Amino acid sequence: MNLLRLIIILYGFLVGACSLTPKYEMPNTEQYLGEEYVQTKSEIPAEELNAISWWNQFNDPIINTLVENALTNNLNLRVAAANVLESEALVRAATGSRWPQVRGNVSGERSFTGSSTGSSFSTGTDRLYTTTYQVGASISWQADLFGKLRSAEKASIADWQASQTDREALIHTVIANVIRQRVELAIAIQRLYVAQQILESRKQTLKIVNRRYSRGVTNSSAVDVRLARENVYSAEAGIATLEQNVSLAQHALDILLGKKPGTFFISQIDLTELPELDDAIAGVPARLLDRRPDLRSSEFRVIARNERIGVALADLYPDLTITTSSGWRDAEFSDLFSSQSLFGSLLGELTQTLFSGGRLRAEVDAAKARLQAQANTYANEVLQAIREVEDALVQNHKLNERLAKVIQQVNEARLAEELSRDRYARGVENLLTVLETERRRQDAEDSLLQVERDYWN
Repeated sequence: MNLLRLIIILYGFLVGACSLTPKYEMPNTEQYLGEEYVQTKSEIPAEELNAISWWNQFNDPIINTLVENALTNNLNLRVAAANVLESEALVRAATGSRWPQVRGNVSGERSFTGSSTGSSFSTGTDRLYTTTYQVGASISWQADLFGKLRSAEKASIADWQASQTDREALIHTVIANVIRQRVELAIAIQRLYVAQQILESRKQTLKIVNRRYSRGVTNSSAVDVRLARENVYSAEAGIATLEQNVSLAQHALDILLGKKPGTFFISQIDLTELPELDDAIAGVPARLLDRRPDLRSSEFRVIARNERIGVALADLYPDLTITTSSGWRDAEFSDLFSSQSLFGSLLGELTQTLFSGGRLRAEVDAAKARLQAQANTYANEVLQAIREVEDALVQNHKLNERLAKVIQQVNEARLAEELSRDRYARGVENLLTVLETERRRQDAEDSLLQVERDYWN
């Protein structure tokens, strides 16, 4: 039997070798979904899974510009991309371990032995020198008898897929954070504009109070003047805080865009207006959960844990390594590549751990426990995803109701403020009523902006 035939037989034995990895079964989460989810669960086309341009539905050029910058420059996304490259390289390394390992060597050796004359003292002339030159190559191949290498490769592939979906999930997170920060910045600017309008309104009230006091109108006193001034200073202090909030929101957006804080490139005027939002969908099928990359990433990690059970089980059984080497060895370099200098060998080595103090069995148990933990983690993430969807639907419904009421509140507060100031100017109303209506109008305006921000989020 020649060497080639032996290798072919061994390779066929390798291909047909058994695998000890348990059959993978997707963790059962339908018990958490409820009937309305299970009935609508279906497969999703790959192109729909990979689509990440959902921000276009807002029809906002500013959002499109910000997202484009973030996807290009965000540093966290660059870290995630590097993690994907690392996982891909580990897959190639795991695949390479299943192939024969070929090594070449070139060596030269100069050695000597003492003379055989029996003299108790030897000089250089009493020594026998030899020189050996060698050029050779060896092929070492571990036969994957029990699927250890295949399981390790599949686990690496699952880890690589998990890193890809982790990156996709991070892309969604960064985009969502960019949109949230764009909304936060727009609301901060609108709050600043409203505060500036309220400041002007309070200054107008102060003029009325000063005019009444200087004319000696009944029920007008220095206390009214002080209160009106305090109202103006309070509004000015609030503006300083709101200006700070605008700057901090710009800095946060700069970081998301991978830019130096303080280099924001869109004017406040362009940022002020937010597009109208469509109503949320009425029902949510289970396929919406299937589109979440964080859930798919978690399932890939379950697959990886399952494959590593096979790796741990295979360690309980023998490893077979086939090594063949060949080359030329001669004392004269000129005769190195002659047929008389040729040598070769073939070695088959079967190794089995006879005693490890229970370590190998413990590693199998640990691998099984890690699989169970990851499966439960996946199930918990499904539950959390359902909660997030259900919470969002409830919040959307209640925010719609609240928004309608707050709009009415703002309208009434504006009318009350205008009426009270007019009545005060005519001496029908006292100043405290005017100040109270101004405060209530500011609170109502602020509540409206906060509800709009919550609705976007």
